[in-house]
Formats: sequence, C-alpha cells, structure tokens
Amino acid sequence: MTTGHSDLRNPPQGVLLYSLMLAATLAGCSSSVGPADTHYRLELWAYVRNESCQITHDCSVRISFKAPFPLPDSLDPEAAAAVERSVFGGAPTLTARLQLISFRLKIRPGTTALLLVIEGPGVLDTLVATGGQRADPIYSGNWTCDGRIPLGEDPVILEAGYPPSFDADGTWSLWGPPSF
Repeated sequence: MTTGHSDLRNPPQGVLLYSLMLAATLAGCSSSVGPADTHYRLELWAYVRNESCQITHDCSVRISFKAPFPLPDSLDPEAAAAVERSVFGGAPTLTARLQLISFRLKIRPGTTALLLVIEGPGVLDTLVATGGQRADPIYSGNWTCDGRIPLGEDPVILEAGYPPSFDADGTWSLWGPPSF
C-alpha cells in the first residue's frame, strides 16, 4: 500500500466535476467583496493506493474565497468548500460522496509563513506553511485527512471499500492570482 502526494493541478475526473459544481454554487452567492478582491483557492488532497487490488481511496477538500491581494495581516473570510471522499480503481468504477459546507477561515499570513485555521461543521483544522506572496502556489504544506473531515463514516463509500478509519498524509496549496 502506498500513500502519496499528488499534483493538485491534475485531480481525478470525479474531482473536476465536483469542483465545477462548487464553482457554480459560489457563482450564485452574493457577497460584499470590493473590486480589489481576488479569487483564492485552497486545495487539500490525500490518497492511499492499495497496489494489490489496484484501488485508490481519496480524500479532498476544495475551498474558495475572495480577499485582497496581497493578503492582509489578519483576515477572517467566510468560505465555501466541497468535501469529497472517493474509491476508484479495480474495475472501471468510481464511488464518490460530496458534501458542500460553509465555514470561516482565520488567515494570518506573514512574509515567509502562513497560519490558516478552518472552522466549520465537522471540520476543524490548522494549516501552517512557509511560502511567499508571489509564488505559485502562494503557500503549500503537508496535511492529513482523518476523522476531522466529513464523510469518513458515509455508508455508501464504506460499502465500496473505503477504510473506516482513513488517515492519509497529503498536501495542501493556497492558490491566488497568477504571478507574472
């Protein structure tokens, strides 16, 4: 069994569909952001691949919010997220469960590090990373998908072979405006 980090720019096909659903949901929301605000994406992804049966168990959280660029010293934006857990491989099948949630982020960027706290229903996590305001991604680091992330006990994915106590190491990245 292997665990791994993946290039978040090339997620599995099911994840792309859910990301589009999240974008459509967010597009319908009204907000009070000003013209100087920009769109940010926070992507967390972990997976475990069982080579003996060619099955991958996946856990991802995709978060979208608007804020000024560069990030101010302190920011607590409301955010929306798509949480997904999936099982794919073996036969050409994909079993996935998706949950859309909203929550508050607490962002404390520095010139070389970031503290980010995610608070919401069923989710409480703290991410710390090094990075800078113009890198692509802006910040990134390591993350573990575990019982703090929703859908871990979902009966549909458990029946499809998802491990009931899934802990997998992965990565997270905060993406902002393109750097030129």
